[in-house]
Amino acid sequence: MSQTNEHSARSRHVPLIISVAGCVVAVLSMFVAVQSCRISRRDVALSQRQFYGERLPIWRAQIDEQNEYLSVSATDDAIAMQYAVVHFPRGIDSPRTLKQPDCGFPLANLREGVQNHFMTKCEAPEDYTYWTTDGFVPIVLDAQYTAQGAVFSDISVYLLWCSITPPEKKSQKPTVVFTGTRFAARWRHLDDALDAMNALWTSEGVVIQAPSPTRFPGALRP
Repeated sequence: MSQTNEHSARSRHVPLIISVAGCVVAVLSMFVAVQSCRISRRDVALSQRQFYGERLPIWRAQIDEQNEYLSVSATDDAIAMQYAVVHFPRGIDSPRTLKQPDCGFPLANLREGVQNHFMTKCEAPEDYTYWTTDGFVPIVLDAQYTAQGAVFSDISVYLLWCSITPPEKKSQKPTVVFTGTRFAARWRHLDDALDAMNALWTSEGVVIQAPSPTRFPGALRP
């Protein structure tokens, strides 16, 4: 009789054991699924960063021998600029539209803007002896480009490198020679990039030393 009761009790416990085991398996399966999902999301994020990273441009300036015309192209031959607008600090020059085939613009107005700014903000030595300073003018490049058969956009702050020689006389303008560009920071929104450019220009004018990335809080990673 006792054996029968024991067997009956065991029989009643079997469904419970099976149910508990099923719950454990379900929890383990959910845990594995969540971990797999996290790994999958991480892999997707890495793939996306790699995908866009391989297609992010760094633009370079090419300036003619007369220092009168600047054209822009990518350092990577697989990237081609289609259209862009170059923005300058307030009071220096109006925005310039860059189009194919050369994606360039004349430098006359920009040079005059830098000269006028320099004459207003900077003073040459009293004896008017020649001295030369190298500095940067911050600009924003808002570009549309193609890479590997797809169209992308890029908003970045660049530093236009220039050499400035003050005049011998106050009645003369300084000599401004543009020599190239340097990448500074990348932005998601044009207004933020313009604010960063104007803030840098307002605080320093012709920038003698290229600012570090910490000068651009909120900028995207290069």
